[in-house]
Amino acid sequence: MKAANLPVLAADEQAAAEALLAELRSACEGSKLAACAAETSVFTAARYLRARCGNRRQALRMLLNYVKDRVESQPHAIRCQKCLSDPSSHNLRWVGFAKSGEPVAYTSFSQAHARFSPEANLHHTLSLLEGMVARFHAVGEPLGKWIIMIDFDGFSLRDNNPMSGKLVVGALQTSYAERLAMAVMYDAPRAFSGTWALINPVLDERTTKKVLFLPRRAEEGAAPWSAFATPELAEWLARETKDNRKRRAVPKRYWQQDAASDGHDARGTASWLADPHYVPTYGDALLAAGGGPELAEDSGAVPTASVPEDAPPTPADPAAAVPPAVAQRCHYSDTAVTHGLADTQTRVSQHVLVAPPAEDASRCTCS
Repeated sequence: MKAANLPVLAADEQAAAEALLAELRSACEGSKLAACAAETSVFTAARYLRARCGNRRQALRMLLNYVKDRVESQPHAIRCQKCLSDPSSHNLRWVGFAKSGEPVAYTSFSQAHARFSPEANLHHTLSLLEGMVARFHAVGEPLGKWIIMIDFDGFSLRDNNPMSGKLVVGALQTSYAERLAMAVMYDAPRAFSGTWALINPVLDERTTKKVLFLPRRAEEGAAPWSAFATPELAEWLARETKDNRKRRAVPKRYWQQDAASDGHDARGTASWLADPHYVPTYGDALLAAGGGPELAEDSGAVPTASVPEDAPPTPADPAAAVPPAVAQRCHYSDTAVTHGLADTQTRVSQHVLVAPPAEDASRCTCS
């Protein structure tokens, strides 16, 4: 992890965040939210102050929603049921670090073969984000920001459903406030303009400024990637985007190398795969379990891990989700998920959850 991405607070911001945190804990005292409020970090409070440009009343309202959702929804336990059944259903995954230290996630429309359910897309995204938060907790570091890159190769009219974008944007702007460093929209076609016109009004000005539209010519050289990528990551992205366009007819399994991959590992850069922050994918979980290249469609049971607390995370973790040892003890981590929609409560009941132990709150590892 590069130091550039570690959360750093100026003295006045630290004081303001601590004051906000005290207000939060006072407001939650004696309620079922008290334990979560007690474990909420000063970095979290600072993020919400930044998201609301220092307005404490608005930041407190957001923090109360954060705590409520954290307790009721337990987003750390959400699993993408489609990817538990078939890892090629989605392919959003962490692939490396940017030159300024942020972890970078990548996805391609052409390689996500069950991507038309907005709720399933949201669940996959939440499991990815929660997995990164948990991994940073596991190595004892607070998490700063992240970068998400969307490759529009394979985008079709059927993908022009703004609900997927609105669900994810709602989560990023409310309960993942100030986590996003950049959203890279690569090779977006004109057909996306209608969907963007519907999503853009949902974005606040701070988020809009973080969206970078990158043309396809980025494949031809490192310069267009230089806004965020290290030379290693730039090379990986160039090879991955080219490979996905070459292999549309025969869907690839990003978690496996084959003859057609020509030595390219689609899971991420070599340094990322060796990094302690590496978040195992759903494909890694399949391989660790001894699964073959195809999975039965009815194999989507939720794993209920029973792992000693001192056990390190392993590739057998349920795909891009919280490592079992961390998941079982940290339900109040430094990020939470709120869908940002009026029907949040109805969607909570649709989440696939792993039941937490009753005593977990006393052992939370929030940053």
